[in-house]
Amino acid sequence: MAKGKKDPKEIWDAISEDPSVKQETSESLWENIDQRIQKKERAKRKKRKSMLLILPVLLLGAWFIFQPKNVAEHYTFVTMNNRDTVYLKDGSHIIMEPFSELTISTEFGSSLRKVAFRGKGYFDIAKDKNKPFQIDAMDFDVEVLGTKFDLIQTDIDHRVQLFEGKVKINKDGNITYLMPEEAWCFKAGSTQKHYMLPSAKRTFKFDHTELAIVLQQLEESYQMKIAYPDSLKDKVVSGAFSGNFEDILQIISFPLNLKPIRINEQQYSLK
Repeated sequence: MAKGKKDPKEIWDAISEDPSVKQETSESLWENIDQRIQKKERAKRKKRKSMLLILPVLLLGAWFIFQPKNVAEHYTFVTMNNRDTVYLKDGSHIIMEPFSELTISTEFGSSLRKVAFRGKGYFDIAKDKNKPFQIDAMDFDVEVLGTKFDLIQTDIDHRVQLFEGKVKINKDGNITYLMPEEAWCFKAGSTQKHYMLPSAKRTFKFDHTELAIVLQQLEESYQMKIAYPDSLKDKVVSGAFSGNFEDILQIISFPLNLKPIRINEQQYSLK
């Protein structure tokens, strides 16, 4: 061993035999242990505080998750290839054409009478002044007290045809009231129209009016199309004519040696 350097064992033994060193070392060790214990206790206390803060949040979240929700139940009726009739507990009934859909709340009739409808159907609604019958027809709403009417709601055609009673229609805030044998329609890209059904009896008066103008007035009043020989458009018509659409058309056609021919529900031809 080099001169001047002590053996490590001798140094250790010398320190071990010195009481003051032993005391100092012992106190240092206990101090370190105590600091570690206190550090762990602080960490535990901090963790407990964090859990106490998190626990109410978890409990509140669980309350919202498991809280029963008040969701109204509905019945939905769908027709496929056949016509079907749905009878409601208020005495009303609806004849649904093929590929139509009717949705009714289980609470129907308790405080209100409201349904949703898509497709084509005939509605015979029981009267109840205190509970108007309301129909959500997607792009427009219909409200009645008691009446009979046809309702058409498709992608390209919205139509209500009234046979009895009174109907209120709300389309984008525009209100239309229908009386018996009147109708309302709206087609994509066009304006709303309020007109008469072909069965409606009305009186028209003309005084030396050209045939073209007379037939145009009938077309607009009944939403029908009338074809006629172009050579007769300047013929004049005079008089008061009463009846439904076909009655008036026959009266006007007779002096002109013409006969009305029905092409379809919305088209006639004078030949």
